[in-house]
Amino acid sequence: MPGGRPPKGADLVDRLEGSEEAKQRVKIVLETIQGKRSVREATELLGISASRFHAIREKALSGAVSSLEPGVRGRPPSEGERTPEAETLRQENERLREAMAREKARADVAEILSAPRPSGGEGKKERGGKSRAERRRALKAERKARKKKRKR
Repeated sequence: MPGGRPPKGADLVDRLEGSEEAKQRVKIVLETIQGKRSVREATELLGISASRFHAIREKALSGAVSSLEPGVRGRPPSEGERTPEAETLRQENERLREAMAREKARADVAEILSAPRPSGGEGKKERGGKSRAERRRALKAERKARKKKRKR
């Protein structure tokens, strides 16, 4: 026979913070998991349907799992530990990021404004001084030549 204290099981819930109703629900959910109560008994005690009980049990278990996910290792820094030098550097970094974003926007605008614009009379002619129809004909002839070359 193992020594030590007997396990408290669902009675551990009594030491937790929360409303009595919530504690009662958790206790009953734990007792059904332990096999001390059936789902039918649990639903009668709580005055709910079996489907509602299953939803409560699912929510309790998923909350337990998500609260036990591994976190960031180490002790989180407290606000009092932030040195004035570190705060100054953080502010300077933020100021420089904003200035860089402004300069990038200015450069983009300058590039757009300095781009050559087509004059009114040459609307049909585009890249390389050829009209769209001329480029289309040249492309078609090029494809035809490639096709002919493959057949050889």
